Amino acid sequence: MSEPDIVGDFSVVRVINSSDVPGVGEVLMGYQAAQIIESVKSDPKQVKRWTSGVPCQALTPGGQWTKGTVKFAMLFTPADQPDDQNAVQ
Repeated sequence: MSEPDIVGDFSVVRVINSSDVPGVGEVLMGYQAAQIIESVKSDPKQVKRWTSGVPCQALTPGGQWTKGTVKFAMLFTPADQPDDQNAVQ
């Protein structure tokens, strides 16, 4: 299995079933993530699908269509740690 990639703003995602993105359509741009979240967040079944993975094809600039799944995830990025670990308590 390939490593997941973050969908960039100018990547295109074509979902297999347009009902997975009510009110948005089956072809989406990466910068539309907030709009997609708004369209599915009121339906618990849709939220579950989008956190598990929705079948799709993705096209990155200069690339080819690739089959896979797209999903929403919450990511944590730790802040830089100070050089002296004792300085923060």
